[in-house]
Amino acid sequence: MTLQKHRLGREGEKLAARALEKAGYRIIHRNYSHPPYELDIIAVKDDTLVVAEVKSFHAPPLGAAEFRIGKKKQRALYNGIDAFLAENSQFNDYNVRIDIFIVDFSLYPAGLTHYPGVIFE
Repeated sequence: MTLQKHRLGREGEKLAARALEKAGYRIIHRNYSHPPYELDIIAVKDDTLVVAEVKSFHAPPLGAAEFRIGKKKQRALYNGIDAFLAENSQFNDYNVRIDIFIVDFSLYPAGLTHYPGVIFE
């Protein structure tokens, strides 16, 4: 990953984290890592644990950015969540939700689209 792409991703994660905080969520982890899995943002509100995957881009991709989350990434998200819960048993009784944030830096200010409660097939 290039340094520019890495910075872009981090900036997108900051915007997504701010949006979650504004909605009343408490960020409990950013860039949780349990190799080979990484979760961008983990947040909590009431009895709900939200795992947010953030996709950022400078130029609009061919096709919708949401489709960049393929089967391999979906499995990695589920496995990362399992690893996080195994290490943080205090959240085992929480409802777990996956949210997707799409951050479009080709706009000013950056466009932020939030898809809460994504269910993969």
